[in-house]
Amino acid sequence: MKRTVTVKLQAPKEVERIPFELAVITGKVWNEVNYLRMRDFKEGRIVDFNRSGKIVYEKYKREVGSATVQQVCRKNADGWRSFFENLGKMRSGEFPKWFKPKPPGYREENHLIILRNDQYRIEGNKLILKGLGKFGRVEVSPTSQDF
Repeated sequence: MKRTVTVKLQAPKEVERIPFELAVITGKVWNEVNYLRMRDFKEGRIVDFNRSGKIVYEKYKREVGSATVQQVCRKNADGWRSFFENLGKMRSGEFPKWFKPKPPGYREENHLIILRNDQYRIEGNKLILKGLGKFGRVEVSPTSQDF
């Protein structure tokens, strides 16, 4: 089962910058793995999800943690697989002629945090993030109780 948890956070001053830095770095991970895959696609090569994922993984695993890098690469691969599936359907005539599938796009670096389900938990009124590379463990309180 897939789920998305969206919360509005009011972080203490000492950890206020961490979610922003985390979002910037995970955005860079997305953009870099997407660039490698886009380059393969545009040059007519097979898009090798493992190779591009490993390149980005080695570069960023210490900054945001290995699980975070893996999740971003997996989410990007899902987008590419969907693109290829739609491309096949378009070529076989399942879609109208005006429909043109597009590969995943690039992200603004400060708008993306993707975490694996074991990297966060909610205890009472705190969101606890862990396994975030150089950031370690982070506790933040939400502005409201509506999770």
